[in-house]
Amino acid sequence: MIHSEFASGTELERTAIGWATVNEARAHGQGVTEYATSPHGTYGSQEQGRPVSTAREPNSSDAEIARRILSGEVPDPTYGATRYFDPRAQEAMHRKWLRGETRVRYLSADEIVATWEREGLTAYTIPGVRAEELVLFRGGGMPVPDPLRPGTRRTGGAGALALGAVAAIGVVALGG
Repeated sequence: MIHSEFASGTELERTAIGWATVNEARAHGQGVTEYATSPHGTYGSQEQGRPVSTAREPNSSDAEIARRILSGEVPDPTYGATRYFDPRAQEAMHRKWLRGETRVRYLSADEIVATWEREGLTAYTIPGVRAEELVLFRGGGMPVPDPLRPGTRRTGGAGALALGAVAAIGVVALGG
C-alpha cells in the first residue's frame, strides 16, 4: 500500500502514509489488510472503489517501513492522522479526468480539502514534510500534542494548494 500510494516519498512521508492508514483502519475497527482491500477483499487500485491503492507490489524499503509500523518500532509521526493526499498528484489526476483520459472522477486538491473539512477534519503538516507534497488530516476535535502547541500556526482561507500556496488553504503546520 505504501509503495502504491507514494513511492517517490521520503522515508518520513511514507511512514506518515503508513501510520495514517493504520489509524483510519483502526477507526473503522478493521485491520490494515481488511481496510486496504475493502470493499472487494482483493488488492487493486482506488479506481476499483478501495480506500487506498494496493496496485503496486511493495519494494523492500516500503515493506520494512510497514513492518516497523505494525510492530510498534516506529512511533506515529502524524499525531493521529487518518487521511492524507499528495496535492500535486491529485491535481495531475484531476487534469486527466478533465481531459477525458479516465472514467473515474478525480477531485481537485481544493475539493478534497473542502470535502474533508466539511466532515470535521483538519488539514495539517508535520515537520520535515512539505505540504505541497503531503497534507495530513485528522478529526478537528483531536487535541494537539503538547510538544506541538508552541509551533502551531494557522494560515489563510481556501485556495491553490496544488501550486504550493499552502498559506492559501488554511493548513495547520504542526511544530514548524
